[in-house]
Amino acid sequence: MAPKPWLLTTPASRGIGLQIARRLLNGTDLPVVATARRDIDSTKDKILDGLDVDPSRLSVLRLDVTDESTITAATSHLHTLFPLSTHYLHLAFCLPGILHPEKSPSQITYSTALETLKSSPSFLRALAPSPTTASEAGIPIGPPKPA
Repeated sequence: MAPKPWLLTTPASRGIGLQIARRLLNGTDLPVVATARRDIDSTKDKILDGLDVDPSRLSVLRLDVTDESTITAATSHLHTLFPLSTHYLHLAFCLPGILHPEKSPSQITYSTALETLKSSPSFLRALAPSPTTASEAGIPIGPPKPA
């Protein structure tokens, strides 16, 4: 049996991530995993709002990039939902980060700059995109090579 693809958008509670999750659900027939730091049920409702899709295709997991325990729990849940022997991550949109918008450079503080930096691993790895980040979590990207 050929491995089955699945899609990931993290986070998907608002903004670009929310719209990407909606587009993936509406434009494909693949299962979609979305993440949010909090309000999981509300996030799922926002993603599904107005879409004529099978809601069982959407899984929303709690994941906070500043909390290692949520990353570990989400990864474990993904391995349960999509076993490596039968599934592969086809496409991932990893957009996490905490941004503290300042009106001028004089408003930048060390603590908020550090928080933004700590919460944005995908931005720091811009030259080595999602495959590296996903593989660190034990999630291979792309179908396995034929034996």
